[in-house]
Amino acid sequence: MIFRSEIWLAAVRLIGRCMNCDTICQPDPAHRNEGKGMGIKQHDSLVAALCRKCHQLLDQGSSLTRDQRRALWNRAYARTMEWLTEHGFFEHFEVHQLAYKPLAKIVPRPEA
Repeated sequence: MIFRSEIWLAAVRLIGRCMNCDTICQPDPAHRNEGKGMGIKQHDSLVAALCRKCHQLLDQGSSLTRDQRRALWNRAYARTMEWLTEHGFFEHFEVHQLAYKPLAKIVPRPEA
């Protein structure tokens, strides 16, 4: 089952800057590209706030090795989680609501 949440993705967009290059922007929630099948996104909880340039570099950048792309995403993810924590996101995110309201949905992973 893959976790999907528009609220989670919206919170990441609210960060207002890229967690890789610090560009002021409305960042893309960039899903982790590791441990998934082709065309299948990871859980929405595994996103890093990246500007379009860094997101494209991560997804299509042939100038970076696989290890460099993973390091870029891991650093940006850690900074994203730190920002959300410091700004009280987790204190206001009511997980129990997910079972009662359409704030998030769990969708089955397609068979490979």
